[in-house]
Amino acid sequence: MKSIKLLAKEVKDNMSNPRELGKILMYLSSMYAWYSEQLRPIKVQKAEAWLKIKKSSMASNGKLLSDRMTEMEWRTTPAGQLEQDLKYKLDGISKLSEAIRQAGFLINQEVKNQT
Repeated sequence: MKSIKLLAKEVKDNMSNPRELGKILMYLSSMYAWYSEQLRPIKVQKAEAWLKIKKSSMASNGKLLSDRMTEMEWRTTPAGQLEQDLKYKLDGISKLSEAIRQAGFLINQEVKNQT
């Protein structure tokens, strides 16, 4: 799979080429679907992991961790780190996809103005 950095360069280099932008957008859509599918089981696991983190804090000091601290503890686990990585990738894909849609809109407007 291409990196988001490489795809961002391709988008930048093809801002006036609607056909190539369309191909990149389709590729980004497939990447988004693939990463979303990777994220799904982690999200399911997260609820159970959160409860375990909360209960372990209760056992050690008699107080429940705040949600913020529980999230920080979760992020130190391998699954939590993978979740963060996937979320950043999905965010990057979303931003690139939006840039392509905006470029397509602008190209369309320019064509309308020329006719």
